Amino acid sequence: MSSKQAKPKVLYFLRLLFAWALLNTKSEEVKVLS
Repeated sequence: MSSKQAKPKVLYFLRLLFAWALLNTKSEEVKVLS
């Protein structure tokens, strides 16, 4: 049961990291362009 409950949290955390990385790369591109 605990593993099933922990999986969504891990997926959510990974999605958060992925979105944060995307934002970072976008901000870096903006810095380079400007």
